[in-house]
Formats: sequence, structure tokens, C-alpha cells
Amino acid sequence: MSGAPSAPAGLSLASTIGPIDAGIVPDVRGEEAARFVAWLLGDEAQALISEFGVGEYGQSLFFPRAPGWSRTPTALTPQQEDS
Repeated sequence: MSGAPSAPAGLSLASTIGPIDAGIVPDVRGEEAARFVAWLLGDEAQALISEFGVGEYGQSLFFPRAPGWSRTPTALTPQQEDS
């Protein structure tokens, strides 16, 4: 597929889109969708995403990439070797 963005093997991206035009999708629940997107991009959801799997697997399974999210996942933090 020409022009399609490429990603490293195993990388799975998820995203949301909005707002939805009520003129095109008349039954859209725009206010609820906007609140969900705002929550998903907020600190609470981004923290949940970054911490998912840490307790069970020792590292996060997902890495939040929302605009303004600045915490570096532990899996991406350089590890110090034991001396």
C-alpha cells in the first residue's frame, strides 16, 4: 500500500476520532463522545494505559501517546545494571 505509514513489527496503534457530525450521523451522542475522548486523553486514562500489565508482567503492555502526556513508560526508561 503506497503512502501508508509503516510501524515496527508488533506495534499496534489505537486512536479515537471526533467530533462526529450530527448532520451525517443523526443519532450520534456527541456530548458523551466528546467527554469520552477528553477522558481518554486525560491524565487518569493515560496513567491507566501506562500502568496496564505492570503488576502481572513487570512492564506496561501499552504506551500512551496522547498529546501532552509526558511520562516515560518504565520499559522505555534506561535500566541501570546491578554492580
